[in-house]
Amino acid sequence: MPLVPRIGQKAPEFVLPDTQNKLRSLGEFLKEDPVLIAFFPFAFSGVCDKEMCVFRDGLTSPQGSHPSVVGVSVDSVFTLRVFAETYNLPFPLLSDFNK
Repeated sequence: MPLVPRIGQKAPEFVLPDTQNKLRSLGEFLKEDPVLIAFFPFAFSGVCDKEMCVFRDGLTSPQGSHPSVVGVSVDSVFTLRVFAETYNLPFPLLSDFNK
């Protein structure tokens, strides 16, 4: 049975490569601000493009703070690098290529 996350539930630790093929961990991002992990299935797929651009253009929580955004996709590191450059995404994108 797949794991269904609940609001406020702690995410399990993970380590995935970013667009520069550098391994990044959830713990690294949690050291600073609250983190919003945005899972998206495929770069350059229309809906996902719009979703990531909404995060790029500003996201404010109900408390007025700005969480750090980390995008996670099954796309390759190379595809995510071009995707981030194309849409000028200022937050890290991580590749979960092997699911």
